[in-house]
Amino acid sequence: RCEKEERLRRQREEREEREAEELEREEREERKREEREKESRETRAAYEAVQYQIEQEYESQRIFQNEQTEREKHEANQAWQESLNKRRSTKIPKGNFFLKPVRESFQPTTVEYGHIDKHSIIKTGKNLRTIAAIVLRILIKALIK
Repeated sequence: RCEKEERLRRQREEREEREAEELEREEREERKREEREKESRETRAAYEAVQYQIEQEYESQRIFQNEQTEREKHEANQAWQESLNKRRSTKIPKGNFFLKPVRESFQPTTVEYGHIDKHSIIKTGKNLRTIAAIVLRILIKALIK
């Protein structure tokens, strides 16, 4: 009878020990899972913050480029008008063909004054500005690191 009670007591202790170990293992797994979720949230938040900065930079570049394009269109129109005025003053026959102003929507139509067309001037300016913006961004990133 004592042996039976002893055996039952040992089995109960072993079972309680296994249950305690199982509970401890589950708690460790829960802590690990919570830590991974926290890291995932932090990573997502960092990514979203960087993404927001990139979007803000892109938007400001887009606005700047739009303003620059408007200035370039205005300057090209002024140069074109000055060219027309010079041509008019030197008496151009059938000058009415050249008097049509450039459309503000600025499609890639070419209106010549001298040997340079307005569209290529603006396109070259945009390309140079884009290259300058990229180089500047690379230099800034290099300086930050």
